[in-house]
Amino acid sequence: MNVIVPDYYKDFECIADRCRHSCCIGWEIDIDDVTLSHYESIKGDFGKRLKENISFEDTPHFRLREDERCPFLDECGLCDIIKTLGKDALCQICDDHPRFKNYYPDRTEIGLGLCCEAAAELILGKKEKTYLVGSIESDTFTAFRDRIFSILQDRSVPLDKRADKMLSLCGGEFPHKTADEWRDIYLSLERLDDEWENCLNKISDFSFSDGNDVPYEQLLVYFIYRHLTPDCDLSKTAVFAVLSYRIIRSIAGGDFEKLVETARMYSSEIEYSDENADILIKKYC
Repeated sequence: MNVIVPDYYKDFECIADRCRHSCCIGWEIDIDDVTLSHYESIKGDFGKRLKENISFEDTPHFRLREDERCPFLDECGLCDIIKTLGKDALCQICDDHPRFKNYYPDRTEIGLGLCCEAAAELILGKKEKTYLVGSIESDTFTAFRDRIFSILQDRSVPLDKRADKMLSLCGGEFPHKTADEWRDIYLSLERLDDEWENCLNKISDFSFSDGNDVPYEQLLVYFIYRHLTPDCDLSKTAVFAVLSYRIIRSIAGGDFEKLVETARMYSSEIEYSDENADILIKKYC
């Protein structure tokens, strides 16, 4: 299988117990059939514990504790399944996270999702221009995407102008709404974390003067790599990428740590919610 990844992909590693926002808390963890069969074969006390903590309602999944922690996440933030059975015993969703995959006839493109704080820090903290690693046969789509990357990575031009040029190339037009109107739209969406409301209430305007273009360039390239596919609505996807960038930048400004946390929350609240993403893309972009 031909696999394409961003150049920073090889540098990612889970920070496990050092993570402040564990993916093992607050998310339903589905169990794929192969892993389920393996868990059902485990004997002894740990096998009993596995079976007691799996729900078979709808898709099999772990029964989260009252505090929404995975039942196998220990008090130090480490995984009892890995400690007892090894990393190969993880279900697919745990093994893959925070990776995403886009499938093409000749290749699979893999990336890292911003909902993981370690991935967000890696992607947004990169100083050099991002490029893709792997063999891609040039076609209409890849040539067009390369052109978008070239526009977004032209550091001789202010980033907002690069974003506008990309929109023009994609046939997109940024909606004529004020920052306050966008704030209200985002506040109307379903929220997972109460802190996200506090972040949204910090949206003021989309006029940026913090001089901190490089991390936001990486952010825009990430959104294009993740969401621009041959079967997407090109103009709406481009608008969604620019809208996401402007919302995040309006909240985080020039503070890198704040940017990482805001991008992580945005990804969790918007990218990983099909409902929220669909509302924004189909109704407002």
